[in-house]
Amino acid sequence: MQIKHTPTSFLARTFFFAALFLIMCVVLSLARSREAGRFPPLSVHANRPVESLTISLSDYGAVGDGLTDDGPALQGALDALWDAGGGTLYVPAGHYAINTPVNKDFTGQGASIMIHGEPSTSPPLFGGNGEELNLSADFIIGVGETGEALRLKGLDALLIEDITFSGVPGASTDALITLSLSDINDATIHRCEFYGLASLVADGAIVQATNSDLKIDGAAFLGCTTSSALQASIVQNILWRGVSVSNSKFIDYGNRPGLYSKTVQAPPYSWIAINNAAPRNNLSTRREALIRHVILDEGALMGVTCVPSTPVDLLFIYDLQMNVSNLGAFGVYVDNVKDLFIDKSLFGWSHNAGAAILIGAVDEAILSSVECIAGADRISVSQSTRQLTVINSTYNRLDSSAQETNVLTTTDDDDPVRYLNRQYVALLERLPDPAAQMFWTSRLAACRNHVECLAPLKTGLDDYLRTTPPANFSIVGQVVDNEGTGIEGVTLNLGGLQQVLTTMTDADGNFLFTGLPTSGRYSLTPSQTYFTYAPSQTSFEIVSGDQTALFYATLVHNISGRITQSNGPTVRGVAVNLTGSRAATAVTDINGDYSFVNLPADGSYTVTPSRSGYYYQQPSMTFDGLHGDQIADFTETISINGGIVDEAGHGLSGVNLILSGSANLTTTTDADGNYSFTGLSEFSGYSYTVAPFKASYSFNPLTKTITHQDAGSKTLNFTAMPHLTYSISGKLTDGVNGLGGLNVNLNGSSV
Repeated sequence: MQIKHTPTSFLARTFFFAALFLIMCVVLSLARSREAGRFPPLSVHANRPVESLTISLSDYGAVGDGLTDDGPALQGALDALWDAGGGTLYVPAGHYAINTPVNKDFTGQGASIMIHGEPSTSPPLFGGNGEELNLSADFIIGVGETGEALRLKGLDALLIEDITFSGVPGASTDALITLSLSDINDATIHRCEFYGLASLVADGAIVQATNSDLKIDGAAFLGCTTSSALQASIVQNILWRGVSVSNSKFIDYGNRPGLYSKTVQAPPYSWIAINNAAPRNNLSTRREALIRHVILDEGALMGVTCVPSTPVDLLFIYDLQMNVSNLGAFGVYVDNVKDLFIDKSLFGWSHNAGAAILIGAVDEAILSSVECIAGADRISVSQSTRQLTVINSTYNRLDSSAQETNVLTTTDDDDPVRYLNRQYVALLERLPDPAAQMFWTSRLAACRNHVECLAPLKTGLDDYLRTTPPANFSIVGQVVDNEGTGIEGVTLNLGGLQQVLTTMTDADGNFLFTGLPTSGRYSLTPSQTYFTYAPSQTSFEIVSGDQTALFYATLVHNISGRITQSNGPTVRGVAVNLTGSRAATAVTDINGDYSFVNLPADGSYTVTPSRSGYYYQQPSMTFDGLHGDQIADFTETISINGGIVDEAGHGLSGVNLILSGSANLTTTTDADGNYSFTGLSEFSGYSYTVAPFKASYSFNPLTKTITHQDAGSKTLNFTAMPHLTYSISGKLTDGVNGLGGLNVNLNGSSV
């Protein structure tokens, strides 16, 4: 690390800076970033709180002499705002020593507050230098390394405006965190200065926002530092809901005699750190970080870091003018981001930069009109990036291992970014919102100047813009039953974002998603057990305003069951037929299970199992309306069937059949000679024998037997043969005359 900022090195550095950085940054920033004067300046217009109470810090005992501890006075003023449910705190001109940490939690109040001093009477030219904002209200921070100087929590809106936060000369750590903001829906820091502040301890920062939507506009951070060894940054965003830094500068020195800078102690890890985002929900659907019209000096290890553990939706950088450090690191370091867009930005000055831009895992990155010069002339992209598009940019080395890399060199008329900007300004009189810039540039660039691709796309863009679309829209809707009554507790899944978002219908069946970019594609799907929906899914593509969605829900239930053999084992491969209000066929799985799902509850259904050679104790089950999920189990048995015919092939009725072996049963053939034994148990080792009988008949075969080894048909047929009869006649005589009255006996097989 270079040791700088002694008065001598400061003067030399000032000349160098004026010759190089101001020429590159200020002139280009003023001349180029406004697109020939047609683009309106980007600034934050804070939601100013309802001024139900206006108080002055001096009313609570503040002295403002730079020596007296005015921390208790500031605490008292904030307590008064809490009692009033919000309001405005005016800070008169003075130097207010904050040696006692100030902490106020407004959770549950729904409060909005404003803390402001007097605006500067002579605001400086906002260039890349250490010139101050000349504000009259100054908080001098001296709470030490364990305290948070000013901690505010639980506000609906916060505006801090025209206040300077200054460090104490010679102090290595002025506060653990100078300004700590937590759980604030809209936190805005406007025209504030942070001068000569240091936090060289773990978890330190100058400004830290947690679970908040932070906006910094028109601010100057001069000669402030944290510890790069502890990965502590100047502006730290943790579990953030939104980040916006605009029209601001981060310079590693200031002009105050005796306190030029504290970066000589250590460089910050980065000027702006964008860490893990807060979880999304239906009322806070996206996580975007925006950096616009910002100047970064070389005093930090890196300028901007965005390395969350879970992906954010978009990092958008426009008109960033940066001196990259000489510490072998990077100007912008991005990893784990869905979309990255860097436009009209300049990286330079460095003599020992690892890269101007380092991109890790990014789904799609677009670099447009980026200049990487003067030692910071390398762009590095890892193979974890899916797609990289570089448009009309200047660099010495593009080291890209992205899965797809496209480099476009076009005229200004064909530049997709410039074309998109012109269309927005012409039709809407504004620049594209960041999500729209990413969405449309990606599609225009993909056409690569092919007219057949660009023509319909440009027509679609113009049609969209002529609807005067807002940047964001909401989807409001309801889920109702067939009678129009809202259904509570239905889950709605919204796709098309970085992650699928869910919400549930309220007691009236209503739901809401808000904050969705109109330039996008989304799918909405309802889901709840026992219901089907019409439509099953609704899509929204490039919409022009708020959308409504109505889903009709039909109550549904399931019919399921299991097929088992009579002695217990389950049966795989049985076809089960569903008839009635809906027709379907299922086949039992390895466990003998089957199911029919999402059946309208008001239907009538019959379930019938079927397997060749088998019979079921209950052949079918019928359900007239489903009052819940239904179970239809079946027990499979053996049926032995057959027929008995005579020698001519005609069925023989009245034949008795005797079943013996594993069961003892009898039956008789019907008029067609058919018979059956049903409900027979199937188990290992079974054996059944069938024997027919009828007077005056013999049968072929005499009996038939089946066992568990017979996997085929259980059909046993017999042929009946009638008995043949003969007559024996003769005459008994005494030799001459016949003899009567004598008994004649026949002995043998028949009597």
